[in-house]
Formats: sequence, structure tokens, C-alpha cells
Amino acid sequence: MDKDNNLLQTFLADNPAVAEINNLNHQFGMLCYKYFFQPDDVFDKSDIEEVFVDQGEDGGIDFINANVDSNTISLIQTKNIREIGTIDDIADIFTKMLRTYNVFTSTGPDETASYNSLLKRVYKSAIENCHKRKKIRKTEFHVFLGCENYKTPKKQHELSNYLESHLDIEEPNEYFPVLENFLEFKAGRQSN
Repeated sequence: MDKDNNLLQTFLADNPAVAEINNLNHQFGMLCYKYFFQPDDVFDKSDIEEVFVDQGEDGGIDFINANVDSNTISLIQTKNIREIGTIDDIADIFTKMLRTYNVFTSTGPDETASYNSLLKRVYKSAIENCHKRKKIRKTEFHVFLGCENYKTPKKQHELSNYLESHLDIEEPNEYFPVLENFLEFKAGRQSN
């Protein structure tokens, strides 16, 4: 965990707006977001306002990314914990995001009262940014884990197989051991 701690400390030093946030889980999430979705830029306050939605009634989503070049929306959840209890716990993270996605695509974010206004605003903005160019091609679901008990390739493969067989997705799950103790699990769904 020392390497991960050093990486986080370097990230915070390079991104003062994130360092001002006094929540280690949010800082971890912003590190993951920047590492994968915004690697060449400083993560500043305007970025936080555009992509960060983690608060009550957030539908299991911490960040939303709109990639206008590929017309892909990414819904992102991050968990920085020592251990994940069971594979079902990770599947539940995806299930919650999928449920939110299904509600938003069937009724629209404004038509449901059960989600917070920040999530609705950021989701609508991401959709609008992609629609400026053409129809959204794909929605991806990312879960970043900062945990110890899914570090081994065997455990990662076991989890990937479980998720693929238990989730309603159209593309196979992939897992990426991105840093020593950080893992990314990704699933995709083609948009209609």
C-alpha cells in the first residue's frame, strides 16, 4: 500500500483542488478518474463540478465521463477499502449502476425524483455533449477498487467470470490491474 499512498500523495500535490477535499475515498476516486479519463490535465474545480456526482441518492455512480470523440458515456464507481466482502458485493455495485442507467434511458433523468439533482445535471450534460456530434454509441460501466483481496490474477478471473454470468450486459467484462492495489472492472452496453 505504500506505493499507492505515494501515488496518491503525488497526485494531491499536483492537483490542489483535489487536495482541498477532505475525504480520502473521494480523493482516491478522483485519482482513478484522472488516471484513466484525463491523464494529461490537472484536475481542477471545474472538472470536479463537471464529472463528480458522489452524494446521497447518486444511483451508485461517483463520476460520469463523456468522451465525445468515441461517443461513449462512462458511469464510474470507486471504492477505496481494504477488503471487499464477497463477489456479490462487487456485482451489486454494477447492478446499482445498471439500474440507474435503465431508469435514465427509459424515462429520462428529469422524470424521476429518486436521484439527486447533481447526478441528473451531470448525466444530462454528458449526453448533450455527445449528442452534439452524433448519437451515443456506447455506455460503459467502470468500477475501480482499491483493495487487497482481489489482487491475484486467479481472484480477478473468478470475479470477471462471475460478473459476466450475473449481469445484464452485452460485452464481456474486463479487468485491469491498473496499479499495485487498484483494480478496474469494466462492462459495456451498446446504446440504442
